[in-house]
Amino acid sequence: MILEKWSFTARSAGYETIVPDGCRDVIIRKSIGLAPVVFVSELDDFPRRIGVREGDSFIGLRLRPGVTVSADPGAVLAMDRADLDDMAAIRQALIACPRTTEALAALKSARGTADAARELGVSIRTFQRVVNEATGRSPAWWRRLARVRRVAAKIASIQARQDSLVEMAVDAGFSDQAHMTRELQHWLGTTPGQLRRGGPVAEALTACGYE
Repeated sequence: MILEKWSFTARSAGYETIVPDGCRDVIIRKSIGLAPVVFVSELDDFPRRIGVREGDSFIGLRLRPGVTVSADPGAVLAMDRADLDDMAAIRQALIACPRTTEALAALKSARGTADAARELGVSIRTFQRVVNEATGRSPAWWRRLARVRRVAAKIASIQARQDSLVEMAVDAGFSDQAHMTRELQHWLGTTPGQLRRGGPVAEALTACGYE
């Protein structure tokens, strides 16, 4: 249910950009002079900026796509008192549905929702209901996210920086390069040229996510 544990400390006051990755995170935020705050991130539809102060520290557990947090008060309270090393307390607050995991895995490589539903042996309507109810996002949303994250990571990789963007766009399933660029700007707030030069977004794509 957990992909990885991560940490971050702000070296100066300012803003940090968070890009959509299809994952929720259980996060402890510690600020000088304030009590630690535990929260669960939402699924982002576009880049989000958060304000930080110098010395702010964050420790997080990145959850697998589709994993949610229980609404049970007792489980959430146990999570709130945990220090993220107490995995038993964290795990009891997490909910993972095998059907959702299978559905999201099928969507990654499917040409469409119909193909993904067929792979799991269910109707399109049932498939859409399972994904929507478990994640609050449609199958189309997950397919778009996976596609844009995969192509963005490829563009940012050193090995592919001389490859044709037109060919990358077509290979990834976009109608043309302009379509790919619009999706990159919508989801990640960047362009192919900026990705090839590296930077925060390219670095963020190296972390675990849905792709």
